[in-house]
Amino acid sequence: MAFSTCFYKLNNVPLDSENCIVTVGSTLLSAISVDRTVSTVPQRHGSIPSGMTPRFSERQLSLQVCAWEPDVLGESSRLMRLCTMPNLVMSRIIDGVEQRTRVELTSLSPDDSKSHPNRFVPFTAVFAMPDVWWRSVTHETVSLPLNGGKVMSGGSVMPSAGYYTFWQGVPNASPSVLSTQLPYSCGDAPITDMVFRFPKGVTGITVKDTVSGTGITWSGTRVDARPYLYLDAGSLTAWSSDSDSAWSGGSQNETVGLDYLPSGRLQINPDVSGDYRIAVKATGSGNVACRFKRSWW
Repeated sequence: MAFSTCFYKLNNVPLDSENCIVTVGSTLLSAISVDRTVSTVPQRHGSIPSGMTPRFSERQLSLQVCAWEPDVLGESSRLMRLCTMPNLVMSRIIDGVEQRTRVELTSLSPDDSKSHPNRFVPFTAVFAMPDVWWRSVTHETVSLPLNGGKVMSGGSVMPSAGYYTFWQGVPNASPSVLSTQLPYSCGDAPITDMVFRFPKGVTGITVKDTVSGTGITWSGTRVDARPYLYLDAGSLTAWSSDSDSAWSGGSQNETVGLDYLPSGRLQINPDVSGDYRIAVKATGSGNVACRFKRSWW
């Protein structure tokens, strides 16, 4: 599906203005490079892959921005000020869907061969993307049976019915929509920092990505009777709390017994149809709540 609008913000300030615009030549999809660990054997062709899930290096985002009259100096100064601020967050808005990622400026240079001091000045700004992917602005929470299931629908492959189905808002808590075109807002990149909430009495937990086989396991012993246990796959920490919304930390540390599987730390990848799924094994009853931000390349 072709998109009709795409623009950028830096620390929530639009780069486009009346006298400044992001131009053709800017990065649409940043290049992807993979960190690979392989072995070689004498007298054998090629190499032996490790079999581990791919891990990706930081990416680069290049934006070409042009400031023009009647406020060339003012817009150029604004651009320089924005790009050199600390703690930069870049936003990319495509057809109304906002995505964010941390960035760090690596270079900012005017194109002197094309600039005119009184008419227009083009710049090229290059940013590193340490977190690799674009992420949604807000978190979503999905409740699944204790054996897991579909966290989020994708839709990169047209279903046999001839149309896609997706949620208008929060999954499992908003109207279902039919469309002959792929909804861009679904997400298409791995999710590595999902947080899980389990009810009281659940033990012996394993959460596994159905595509990569990566996962986390918790075999600890609850040290108190607080009703909710949280497992953070991103930071590999666990805690318990009396609150059902203690997503960023709780009263009691429960990290002892938490580890990742031999196949690697949990990385939830979309399958060939674009769906994100997990398999859960646990002793007990109830549902598991999954909290995450969508992820895009």
